[in-house]
Amino acid sequence: MNEKESEELQKLSLFYGMTEEEIDKLIECSHSMIREYKAKELVMEKGRKITHFGVVLEGRLQIVQDDYSGNRDVFLTIEPAQLFGEVFAFAGMAELPADIEAIEKSRVLFLDYSRIRNVCRHSCTFHSNLLSNLLKIVAQNNLALNDKIEIMSKRTTKEKIMAFLVKEAKRQGAASFEIEMDRQTMADYLGVERSAMSAEIGKLRKEGRIQAEKRRFTISDQLETEG
Repeated sequence: MNEKESEELQKLSLFYGMTEEEIDKLIECSHSMIREYKAKELVMEKGRKITHFGVVLEGRLQIVQDDYSGNRDVFLTIEPAQLFGEVFAFAGMAELPADIEAIEKSRVLFLDYSRIRNVCRHSCTFHSNLLSNLLKIVAQNNLALNDKIEIMSKRTTKEKIMAFLVKEAKRQGAASFEIEMDRQTMADYLGVERSAMSAEIGKLRKEGRIQAEKRRFTISDQLETEG
């Protein structure tokens, strides 16, 4: 691994508190590798044996699953510096339960979970640091999943849209914000038809509850305490 890549990895929360030298040793020990993907390319396929988990270095990924009718459900969007597959790996699942695909051109670091989960015989401090960092990240990812469950528990498409937008406003700390998803991806994430979602967004605009222009949304001040 070259110096530029080592510096890049040092900025990730997974390697917090580690030197470049320690990261290099860990990468070598865990048989890690960096791969590049095109937009829409499968990164990990449903049903495959789980041997690695990944970290997004560049680009964005999404965890998706198609039902028997061909409808697509987006479970989670994975941004740069975020992990994916770690819950499935450390839960001991034999096969991946969903597809993971690139939304755009992406670079991914893969780590062999079997070599990560077991502290080496030397009990290296940096290995312990990695496991501590990993535990914190898993907890944060579970919070994101809880947000998705809360949104999906809403009864109507309109309620799901508002719950999603209010949470996004709180996450970004502003009533006016841009989301990373396009409208189709947003509909997939909410588990609704795109046309139905667009109609409800139009109604919300007429009601004065939101403003919407492509990926930019603004919600009314009185809604900022909801969600």
